[in-house]
Amino acid sequence: MVTVFDGVARVGARECRVRCLSTPGRDFLWVSGAGAFAIPHEGDRVEADPELAAGDAMIEEALLGPAFALALARRGVFLFHASAVVLGPGVVGFLGESGAGKSTLARLLAEAGAALAADDILAVEEAMALPHFPQLKLGEEAMAAILALEPRLPLLGLYELAPGDRVGIEELPAVSATALLLRHTIAGRLFASDLLAAQLDFAARLAGRVPVRWLRMPRRMDVGDEVLGRLTRTHRRSRTHTD
Repeated sequence: MVTVFDGVARVGARECRVRCLSTPGRDFLWVSGAGAFAIPHEGDRVEADPELAAGDAMIEEALLGPAFALALARRGVFLFHASAVVLGPGVVGFLGESGAGKSTLARLLAEAGAALAADDILAVEEAMALPHFPQLKLGEEAMAAILALEPRLPLLGLYELAPGDRVGIEELPAVSATALLLRHTIAGRLFASDLLAAQLDFAARLAGRVPVRWLRMPRRMDVGDEVLGRLTRTHRRSRTHTD
């Protein structure tokens, strides 16, 4: 048994003590205030042993955050800190640290006419977005609208948000794009060496198939229409060049 991580990490809205161990057949995760979780490398369930005083919200944050991130990564599905909207035939996602404006931008784009596909957590397999992943920040109505989308949609592009005086889009080279995807993968610090190798391979392949760009924009509440128009034109040109 190998200790992969033992320290303080953010889980949902809390700073928690987290410990992750790995064996050849399963990973073990303990999150203070929530409980312990066993994640088999094969199979379709996560075993949970909640702490006696743990509330439902704490258990849910740990389960749908690091526990599911480990379980899905073992099956080739990686979770990104990202919000996303539907644009034409697929999904575009917005990456960023907490406070970067991912959720705000997704909401502004939804008000401008795009359908919300993810808020804070975006599940990706190969070059496909999986919008049906549970979104803890959303209410029942918003989640119902996401569940009405197709369960798998092409991932058209990923954008890291950056402040700017005006809306601008800048392409990232493949090496920088791969590093960015690694940095924004949820629970990457909990990955054992074999899973880190799989994550690197996944990020490199994704960066080679899906455009990864910077999206620079002013921090204003009236930029939704402008950003949506810029994204629409960018992806329309991309489809035209591909065709």
